[in-house]
Amino acid sequence: MSEEAKEDKQKEFAGVLPTTIYQAGFSEVYDQNPDIDSTALMISTTARILNRALKKIATSPVTDPTSISTIASEHSADYVHDLLLKLGITDPTKAIDFLVPRMLLAVDYLAKRDIDSDGLLEQNHNEDWMDTVLRAGKIVYSQACWILTLKNLAALLVTVDRQDAADKIRNMADKAIQAVEDKLWS
Repeated sequence: MSEEAKEDKQKEFAGVLPTTIYQAGFSEVYDQNPDIDSTALMISTTARILNRALKKIATSPVTDPTSISTIASEHSADYVHDLLLKLGITDPTKAIDFLVPRMLLAVDYLAKRDIDSDGLLEQNHNEDWMDTVLRAGKIVYSQACWILTLKNLAALLVTVDRQDAADKIRNMADKAIQAVEDKLWS
C-alpha cells in the first residue's frame, strides 16, 4: 500500500537512501524499509572516494586541487575524483564535515537492522536490489555490502583522525565478518 512518509517515518529513515529518487521531488521505498544494499554501497563508495582524495591531496605538492591532472581511466575512482576537483564540485576536506556525520547516521540506521545482535543484518522482502524475488532474512549479498561499508568508512575515519569512531566501526566489521564465518557457511 502506498503511503506518504510523515515526519516520524522521515526521522526513522534518517541517513538512508530510498529505493528510487525522482526529479519531481519525491522518492519511494518499495517495502517497509529502505534498501540495505543501496545505503551501504553509497556509504562505502563515498568513504572510499573521499579517503583516496584526501590521501592524494596529502601526498601531492599541488596546492590547487583544480590543477591536478586526470590521467586515470574514465571508469576509475581516480578519474571521478579528479574530474570533480577540476569542476570545483567537491573539496574532500570540506566535504568531510558535511558527509561523515550523515554516513555515521546511516550506519546507525543499518546497525539497527541487526535485530538479534549477532552482527548480521536482517531484511524483509524487497529491501535490496533483488526486488523481484521474495527473499528475506540474512542475505549474503547484503552482509558483503555491510562489511565493505564498515571497512571503507573505518579507513576514512582513520584518515580524518577520528580514531574512536574508526575503532567502533572496525569492531562492527569484525563482528559481521565473524558472524558470516560462523553462520552463513554450510
